[in-house]
Amino acid sequence: MDFAAERDQRTSLQKRKPGTGEQERCRQVGEPNSTPSARGMGLCSCGKSQVGGIDMLYKQVRMMFMVAETPLHPGSGAETGLVDLPIQRERHTGFPKIEASSIKGCLRDLFSRTQVNQKIEGTAQDNSGQQRKAEGKLVEVLFGPNMKKADEHAGALVFTNARILLFPVRSLKGVFAWATSPLVLQRLVREVELVGQQEIKNAAANLLKISSNLNDHQALIAENSIVKLQTGPAKVVLEQFAFEAKPAKQVEDFAGTIAEILGLGNRTLAERLVVINDDSFGYLVRHATDVVTRVRINDETGTVVSGGLWTEEYLPQETVLWCLVMASDAPWADKDDLKSAAGIMSAFCNCINNTNRVFLGGDQTVGKGLVRLCVVEDKKCR
Repeated sequence: MDFAAERDQRTSLQKRKPGTGEQERCRQVGEPNSTPSARGMGLCSCGKSQVGGIDMLYKQVRMMFMVAETPLHPGSGAETGLVDLPIQRERHTGFPKIEASSIKGCLRDLFSRTQVNQKIEGTAQDNSGQQRKAEGKLVEVLFGPNMKKADEHAGALVFTNARILLFPVRSLKGVFAWATSPLVLQRLVREVELVGQQEIKNAAANLLKISSNLNDHQALIAENSIVKLQTGPAKVVLEQFAFEAKPAKQVEDFAGTIAEILGLGNRTLAERLVVINDDSFGYLVRHATDVVTRVRINDETGTVVSGGLWTEEYLPQETVLWCLVMASDAPWADKDDLKSAAGIMSAFCNCINNTNRVFLGGDQTVGKGLVRLCVVEDKKCR
């Protein structure tokens, strides 16, 4: 590699004078030409959506929370480990996740059943540059056309992978606790900045500050925690691990903010919320999931089929995750209220508001995967 040539090229780029085009006028978020409100929402002064100073097609961003109401199996396929059918996990952390493609497919199916007859019309530009009349079902505009027309345009909605926020674990006192960690809070703060939900950001950031230095034997709880042992030193016991419990007002503040969004009740979440360090949290999310053994029965003999014994892993009931939902304008030239990014996001939120429970992941016919969805708008869930 010619390091001298690369250095000269970088120097040339740094000295290049700003142009007069739209890209030069759209400066990075946070520079003087951006208004405070624009910086809070990730917009530059010209009104274009930006994240970290990069122009984006997606002008609307919302957070969507997911609460597992039954055990959840976002499967990753068969493996040769201890569990035959494990759940999806991040490779670098081992934390559970749900792939965006799983979320999109589940919600596309929901829209296909509930918005099947809703259509929108507009004017599109074909490959030759000619304008033509276009018509499509709302579900195809939001999620993209079917396979036969997949090359016409992309969907107006984009989803990120769902990440773990609160993980339920057994507690010696109070039955169970919701556990979280500094790394989870750090991710939440980073992504909340894209949405502009200042209340969530402040609550998470304040809790992150006091939890960053926790060791393997310490935990933060609310003052009114029901998972704290009532006798002896203040401790909580999660699975087989004991932690020295330290009450902190920031735990209650964060719980109150999240509980209002999820509809859990401030007291319910605050009295069960426990913040532990990343190592302890990582161990629990890897080893405290539900693992179920299943068998396949021969209809004629009533006995187990040869090779019909396997194990499946589930995220426990009460698990809480979140993801981002982003919307762009509809892929047509004329933009009315529905075809704008705001209209697209509004149509999505209205459907979720009316039908906020879906089945996600595998084993639906045995009651697994019922999830309650919550899209955050104006600090509250719709």
